[in-house]
Amino acid sequence: FIPLVVNVTTDLSILRFGLELVGFELKRQLRVRRSLNNDRFKSFYGVEPPTVRALYEDLCKLDSSTTLRDLFMTMNWFKGYDTEHVLAGRWGKCEDHIRGKVKEYGRMIQSL
Repeated sequence: FIPLVVNVTTDLSILRFGLELVGFELKRQLRVRRSLNNDRFKSFYGVEPPTVRALYEDLCKLDSSTTLRDLFMTMNWFKGYDTEHVLAGRWGKCEDHIRGKVKEYGRMIQSL
């Protein structure tokens, strides 16, 4: 179960939500030490949760329709530079959606 809404006021909530999106359900996260979860997070997104939280807050100031899920998807692409087909499978969205969102969020991030 991946929640549709997440409280982004804490780094821990960012960590947990980001890991859930890539297949680490909460039960698995709670069985390991925090440092391993941080390493997992960085391996998918390239940065630590406080950086994502700050970036998300800044992007929301630019565009109130910003979603954390699309930000994570974009950051995952930045980190791994996977093809659209790979991202479509991982994120459950079609290639056209992914292409558009990655470009949109990339432009917003660049504008900061």
